[in-house]
Amino acid sequence: MNDVSEGIVLSSMDYREKDTLISVLTKEFGRLSFVAKGTMSINSKNAPACLPYTSSEFCFDYREGKTVFPLKTAKIKNSRRQVREDLDLLSFAGLLCELTEKCTEQGAVSDEIYQTLESALNHLQYDKYLSVSLYLAFVMRTLGIDPVVDECVLCGSTKVSTISIKEGGFVCPVCRPHVQAQSNTLDDLVHFRLLNKASFEHFDVLKSKMTTTFEDVSMMMKFLCHHGALRVRSWDWIVSLMD
Repeated sequence: MNDVSEGIVLSSMDYREKDTLISVLTKEFGRLSFVAKGTMSINSKNAPACLPYTSSEFCFDYREGKTVFPLKTAKIKNSRRQVREDLDLLSFAGLLCELTEKCTEQGAVSDEIYQTLESALNHLQYDKYLSVSLYLAFVMRTLGIDPVVDECVLCGSTKVSTISIKEGGFVCPVCRPHVQAQSNTLDDLVHFRLLNKASFEHFDVLKSKMTTTFEDVSMMMKFLCHHGALRVRSWDWIVSLMD
């Protein structure tokens, strides 16, 4: 009774007349859904804490085996105001949370996923492309589809010249004529390798040593969507904004 857990709101949708159904990644119970009654009302005390991308403390009655619960109360811990005031940051926050929903099971607890998503959302305001790229690399490692970035994926040569999304990583000059691969600069290769090897503990070092671009994020997303067989609507929206 009256269980309390910190969580990150991944998404929200209208539910009945004045209620919302929110998807939340909680620390203690994994990804759960809450029926937040009255949050469409202007007088709702819980509404601000139920907004997507917000970290809040949720009170509810947990029952093992269930994944949808009536929400009792919610209190904001981090509203991420800076993210909400910037359309680009808001779009990328949506991407991070949609990917988390797609790549986690209801009720499956993972402190690593929780901490990494929290870091990604918190770092968006400092370098959105670097933050998103590091989270994409984490997701690919979690799914077991991380690219080969130490050698040619086909022959093992350490003299690489391009990235093949279809083959799954770096390709050397000898193997390149036999695969589908786009042209890549040395910077492309270096960035791709570093981003896939690093984690958020390396954020400050990477930010000081290199400039992560939208093209870097795009390459990571193409790799993830191809090998993870994902369709990510928030990414389609971001691409439309960049055009």
